[in-house]
Amino acid sequence: MWIFARKLPANCWMLAPRGPLNSPDGGYAWGIPEDGKRPDISRFLANADGLMQRMPDWVPDFSSVTRLDIIGFSQGAAMTYAMCLNASPVKVAPLAGYLPPGMSDLIKDRDFSGLNMYISHNTDDDIVPVDESRKAVDLFSSRGAIVKYDEKTGGHKLSAAGFNGLNNFLKD
Repeated sequence: MWIFARKLPANCWMLAPRGPLNSPDGGYAWGIPEDGKRPDISRFLANADGLMQRMPDWVPDFSSVTRLDIIGFSQGAAMTYAMCLNASPVKVAPLAGYLPPGMSDLIKDRDFSGLNMYISHNTDDDIVPVDESRKAVDLFSSRGAIVKYDEKTGGHKLSAAGFNGLNNFLKD
């Protein structure tokens, strides 16, 4: 995510928290799959609440009215979706991710008008199926979010076209 830092205005803060758990596949995770099932929304919400509680420690003068834009990749995208439930982001960009199990039930009666989203996923992603992002597009669009969706090829990563689309999305 740090590749975006050089393009941010001087008055912006960029935080890149990593998942608190060691992933069995290497790296870090917000939740560990059990019995072949992804962690449900409760795990992501607990972590999202923790991030929001710590935000004033990281960003001087942070409050509930501070503008918040969120980007996440793969399981970080699942965290991005969860943060839509406990924060009021202006823009979110879940990339190559999935909706945590149980999330659909929590947002079926919510209004997300005013939320701008950029969702990008590669059709040949062999880690997270592209249908996961398609479901998110349909769900958030039906709840009033303005969603820009981008599909390309390139496996489980952000394609060059996706990177350019994200850059354009983040410009104000």
